[in-house]
Amino acid sequence: MNGETDLVTVYRSADMNAETDARAVCNLLAKAGLNAKLLDDKAAGVVEGTWEVRVAVGDVPRAEELLASVNQDEPEQVSPGHELDLVTLADTEGGTLSEIEGISLKSILDAAGINNVLVGTSTLPNLGFDVRVPRSELERARQVVAEAREAGPSAALEAEQQTEAQG
Repeated sequence: MNGETDLVTVYRSADMNAETDARAVCNLLAKAGLNAKLLDDKAAGVVEGTWEVRVAVGDVPRAEELLASVNQDEPEQVSPGHELDLVTLADTEGGTLSEIEGISLKSILDAAGINNVLVGTSTLPNLGFDVRVPRSELERARQVVAEAREAGPSAALEAEQQTEAQG
């Protein structure tokens, strides 16, 4: 994006829950991999008393599709459907390192903002651990994990050091 002029408003609210609702919409779009921008009435072109969510022109169709599945009166409540069903992203084989592998994958997904669940028990590590994600985020999760594996442990260490330096 070259600037805010390249963005299109896909959500606008002016009611008493405007900020909360706009943040929920922005988070929903971000979790779907869209670069959504949250703006209040201090931003150029935003009507006084309103909150807006904007995306790049090319992302408008996907954003509108996602927003069609949301109850506009309560954006945090997504319409029921199978896209939120949990599916297994990874199944560790069991053994001494299965829990560590599961926790590592969970951490990678958490850092990418992908909802996930680690299923397993430390008392029976020989049974292994599953990492599950919503069906709608499976491909993105696969991509994030593949990129993390390709980058290797040194990239994780570098990212951790940058986070510590900022905090």
